[in-house]
Formats: sequence, structure tokens, C-alpha cells
Amino acid sequence: SIVMNFYRNIKDIQFDFLVSVRSERNHEEEIKSSGGRVFYMTDSFSLSVKLLPELIRNSKRFFKEHAGEYDVVHLHTATFCYPYLYHAKKYGIERRIAHAHSIAFGNSKLSSIRNTLMLLPLKGLADGFLACSKTAGEKFYYPLGIKSFETMLNGISFEKFAFDMQARRDVRQEFNVADGTVLV
Repeated sequence: SIVMNFYRNIKDIQFDFLVSVRSERNHEEEIKSSGGRVFYMTDSFSLSVKLLPELIRNSKRFFKEHAGEYDVVHLHTATFCYPYLYHAKKYGIERRIAHAHSIAFGNSKLSSIRNTLMLLPLKGLADGFLACSKTAGEKFYYPLGIKSFETMLNGISFEKFAFDMQARRDVRQEFNVADGTVLV
């Protein structure tokens, strides 16, 4: 969703999408209608250890075939950076950007350890580092010895969340809430 917000609002750069797993949430039709392409590394819906060799093999194949078409790879799955950034670098894409979107490495101690280990190659594979906030960048990159990163706020359309008097009336009417009642 975050990448799609960027895509919808950046008109002078063409994006193609390399997606690990095929899913209806990938916005394929919208991307194609805007001139982008979508490439899937696997059709499987469940990521598991068994799929890792397939993802690595398909990443290699993709970059071997398509690296000459791209100036930049902008990675949004930094914890699984190895195959994508490794093959992008190996096949000559000079600009490889990692993007941190979180202040946590996982939702459990075990997943945090696993994700930290998976991040170790990031420093040698990416040459640019972005974060959605200063805190996210510090939490994500500092443990890897990466002290320099840029902040790029998530591309959220504020207009979508702006106050709308008619929507206020409709919701209050739908839930039978008096006009003077304070709602939070």
C-alpha cells in the first residue's frame, strides 16, 4: 500500500514491481493501466523455507534477464534483501536503495533474531538507505553500522482523510447519533 501511494503520486518516474508472492493485494491491474509491469517470483501464497530456493533462483533469473532495463532498485522488504539486492548488484544495477518502514525487527524474540540475521547483508548490497521516519532509520540501520540515511515520509494522501460534513451527517444518521453528541 505504501509503495502504491508513492506510485500514484510520482508521475515522472516509471515503476515496475518485482513481487515475491502473487496476491490479489498487489494492485496488478492498476499498475498495468499506469504503464508499469508486475513480475512475480512465485505463484505460491504461503512463504516458507521451502520457497526460499525458488525465490532466490527466480530473483537471479529476473535480474540476469532484465537488469539492463533499470537504473534503480528500491527495496521495500529489507529483511529479505539478500537475493534481490545481491542479484541487482551482480548484474550491474548501480543504484540499490533499501527502505525501512518499521521500528521493530519482528513481533517476537525469535522473529527479531531471524530478521536481524537476514539484514546483515544489507550494508554491503545497498548503496542508499531510506526510512519512513528518523526513529525507523535509527532502529533499523544503526545496529548494522549504517549511520547515514534519508527520511522519506510514507506517501499518504491527506485529502482522503480530510473532514467531510456530508460524511459526518451520513454516519451519524446511520448509527442514530444526535448532532450534538461528541464522537471520537
